[in-house]
Amino acid sequence: MTFTNNTVLLSSSGSGGAVAVNGGTGVIVQSTAANNLAPQGGALSCAGGTLVVANSTIASNTAGTFGGGIVLSSGTAMVMNATVC
Repeated sequence: MTFTNNTVLLSSSGSGGAVAVNGGTGVIVQSTAANNLAPQGGALSCAGGTLVVANSTIASNTAGTFGGGIVLSSGTAMVMNATVC
Protein backbone atom coordinates (compact mmCIF):
# COMPACT_ATOMS: atom_id res chain seq x y z
CA MET A 1 0.00 0.00 0.00
CA THR A 2 1.33 3.44 -0.87
CA PHE A 3 -0.22 6.58 0.62
CA THR A 4 1.09 9.72 -1.13
CA ASN A 5 0.10 13.40 -0.93
CA ASN A 6 -2.82 12.74 1.42
CA THR A 7 -4.19 14.20 4.62
CA VAL A 8 -6.11 12.22 7.24
CA LEU A 9 -7.79 14.32 9.94
CA LEU A 10 -10.09 13.45 12.83
CA SER A 11 -10.21 9.71 12.14
CA SER A 12 -10.81 6.99 14.73
CA SER A 13 -10.23 3.22 14.66
CA GLY A 14 -9.20 0.17 16.67
CA SER A 15 -5.50 0.44 15.88
CA GLY A 16 -3.81 3.07 13.73
CA GLY A 17 -6.26 5.96 13.58
CA ALA A 18 -5.17 6.90 10.04
CA VAL A 19 -3.36 3.80 8.72
CA ALA A 20 -2.82 0.27 10.04
CA VAL A 21 -0.27 -2.10 8.47
CA ASN A 22 -0.87 -5.73 9.43
CA GLY A 23 1.64 -7.58 7.27
CA GLY A 24 2.92 -6.48 3.89
CA THR A 25 4.36 -3.02 3.33
CA GLY A 26 2.81 0.37 4.01
CA VAL A 27 4.50 3.45 2.53
CA ILE A 28 3.44 6.94 3.67
CA VAL A 29 4.99 9.74 1.55
CA GLN A 30 4.40 13.52 1.61
CA SER A 31 1.32 13.09 3.77
CA THR A 32 -0.16 14.38 7.02
CA ALA A 33 -1.92 12.41 9.74
CA ALA A 34 -3.23 14.78 12.41
CA ASN A 35 -5.80 14.77 15.22
CA ASN A 36 -6.58 11.06 14.93
CA LEU A 37 -7.58 8.72 17.77
CA ALA A 38 -7.05 4.98 18.36
CA PRO A 39 -6.52 2.72 21.38
CA GLN A 40 -3.00 2.00 20.03
CA GLY A 41 -1.13 4.05 17.43
CA GLY A 42 -3.14 7.24 17.30
CA ALA A 43 -2.05 7.87 13.69
CA LEU A 44 -0.12 4.83 12.43
CA SER A 45 0.10 1.21 13.54
CA CYS A 46 2.39 -1.56 12.33
CA ALA A 47 1.73 -5.11 13.51
CA GLY A 48 3.96 -7.14 11.21
CA GLY A 49 5.39 -6.21 7.87
CA THR A 50 7.11 -2.92 7.11
CA LEU A 51 6.02 0.67 7.66
CA VAL A 52 7.90 3.44 5.80
CA VAL A 53 7.19 7.11 6.56
CA ALA A 54 8.99 9.76 4.46
CA ASN A 55 8.64 13.52 4.08
CA SER A 56 5.47 13.48 6.18
CA THR A 57 3.98 15.00 9.34
CA ILE A 58 2.42 12.93 12.12
CA ALA A 59 1.05 15.44 14.65
CA SER A 60 -1.46 15.86 17.50
CA ASN A 61 -2.67 12.25 17.49
CA THR A 62 -3.92 10.43 20.60
CA ALA A 63 -3.73 6.80 21.73
CA GLY A 64 -5.55 5.31 24.69
CA THR A 65 -2.61 3.17 25.82
CA PHE A 66 0.58 3.75 23.83
CA GLY A 67 1.93 5.08 20.54
CA GLY A 68 0.24 8.47 20.25
CA GLY A 69 1.79 9.03 16.82
CA ILE A 70 3.15 5.65 15.74
CA VAL A 71 3.04 2.21 17.36
CA LEU A 72 5.23 -0.67 16.20
CA SER A 73 4.16 -3.92 17.88
CA SER A 74 6.10 -6.11 15.45
CA GLY A 75 7.79 -5.76 12.08
CA THR A 76 10.02 -2.95 10.86
CA ALA A 77 9.55 0.81 10.71
CA MET A 78 11.64 3.38 8.83
CA VAL A 79 10.98 7.08 9.44
CA MET A 80 12.89 9.48 7.22
CA ASN A 81 12.64 13.26 6.93
CA ALA A 82 9.43 13.27 8.95
CA THR A 83 8.01 15.25 11.84
CA VAL A 84 6.39 13.20 14.61
CA CYS A 85 4.98 15.22 17.49
